[in-house]
Amino acid sequence: MSLRPELLNGKVAVKLSFPNKDALSEFTEYEIFLRCTNRYKSQTIKAGPLGEFEGIGTYTFDEFTTHHDPDIQLRLVNLQDKRIVADTEEHGLPGRDKGPSAKRSLIVVNEGDEPQSELFKVEWKEVSPRPFLYLNTTSHGEIKTTLLRDPAYAALIRPAILRSVLTIILLKGLHTDELDERHECAKKWVALCKKKGWNSDPAPEMASHSEIISWINATTDAFAESIGLPTQWSPVTSQL
Repeated sequence: MSLRPELLNGKVAVKLSFPNKDALSEFTEYEIFLRCTNRYKSQTIKAGPLGEFEGIGTYTFDEFTTHHDPDIQLRLVNLQDKRIVADTEEHGLPGRDKGPSAKRSLIVVNEGDEPQSELFKVEWKEVSPRPFLYLNTTSHGEIKTTLLRDPAYAALIRPAILRSVLTIILLKGLHTDELDERHECAKKWVALCKKKGWNSDPAPEMASHSEIISWINATTDAFAESIGLPTQWSPVTSQL
């Protein structure tokens, strides 16, 4: 059985599929439960008896938006004694690395009808441990690959994403010595800038607005230079 978390218009959902649904008919004593949880709350969906599963289905967790950054797990429960007989490992939202040493991406990519007119925007709400990159798929469908991987587009958009994230971090002081997940993620963004050589100067704290903007400008400019902008970019094809 395949378990795949999805982002559907800002809501957390999971798609279940099983290629051979006829093989499930003998497991009538087992029931499927889907559990979505983060450090603050949880929600469980009863997906029904395993023997009646149609082979594919999508289930939405109404109590969770993508900003909650939860984990999703499938559990099989014995209807006779309510015992969990099997479960899957916890699956994170798209944007996380996979494997035994998995690390979360520093930004979550969400495709849907937000923003309404722009192609993309960056936002970091207080309830979210990580910033979100919203891609508007209303008119053009799948644009993630085009915007983030096609050299002609990615070279323009990626510096704008970095600038947006750093502006949020520094203007809100998220890189200061707090202990929650949101501040820890912000510190990782600042550390990344130093590690990549985009700015070796410490990110300003308790600084003037002009000092903050100056640091952001220098960092973004160095990042743009590192990917060959502007000389190696072409509006048609790019060698970046």
